[in-house]
Parts: sequence; C-alpha cells; structure tokens
Amino acid sequence: MKLVFIAVSTPPPWLQELTQDYERKLSYWAQTEIQILKTSKFSREARERKKSEENSAILKALKPDDYVILCDETGRRFKSKEFAGYLEKIMAGGKKRIAIVIGGAYGFDAETIKKANLTVSLSDFTLNHHLALATMCEQTYRAMTIIKGVKYHNE
Repeated sequence: MKLVFIAVSTPPPWLQELTQDYERKLSYWAQTEIQILKTSKFSREARERKKSEENSAILKALKPDDYVILCDETGRRFKSKEFAGYLEKIMAGGKKRIAIVIGGAYGFDAETIKKANLTVSLSDFTLNHHLALATMCEQTYRAMTIIKGVKYHNE
C-alpha cells in the first residue's frame, strides 16, 4: 500500500522540512510520497482558469484505481481515532494507493470532486494549502500510530 499526498503549492522551506519528516516517519508503515504540483501562474482575476489548470494537474497525478481523499471545507469532519479507523478500513480493502489531495487557493472543480471517494474537512477555519498539507501529514501519521499501537496519540 502506498500513501500519496498530492498538493498544489509553492512550499516554503519550513513546509518542505516538515513534509520530509512526515514522509520519513510514515514510510515505516507504508510507501509514502509527497507530490507538490506547481500553482498556476494566472492571477486572482483569472480565478476559473487558475482553478482549471491546477485541477487538470491534480487529475493527471491521480491513478484510475486510487482511493481519493480530498481536503475541502465542505467535507466530513473526523476525530483522530475516527479517521484512523476509516484509514484502516481503506487499507484492509486492498487499495494499492491512497491519494490525499490538497487543492489550490480556489479549491476543486466538479471533475476532481467526482473522483473523490471521501472529502474531509480539516477545520471550520479556512486553511491555506501549506497548513492543510502539514495538517494532513500529521493527522495521517497520528492515524497510523493509532492503527499500529504506537504511543503518540494521547486520549
């Protein structure tokens, strides 16, 4: 099983360092890859074009048999243990890849949303894509420690 984090971002050094750390930690339990897709160069005024270009890149990064988790403010809310249980069920289902996707500033288009098996909300707050990627890396690591019985999550 492989975990793939796909994010539209121009990551600052702190995010690169953090995601590399979680990529290393998660690789103890699953092959892990973080794919950073470049943000579109279109300006805010060309919002729909920017969104379309970024979503096209996301769709190219996905494989047909991926279990796709989109991070979006309209998604389902989980507590950490609930997310761990959900992730464990996906893993037990035999999927070869779980793709966790963080979109750009304008989110996902209808075609990308159709590919989602699950949409997850990270907060009632709107998070920028840097923080969303950092949060999903940490929460996925937390979920794996819960699944594997490693002391990390305090409850």
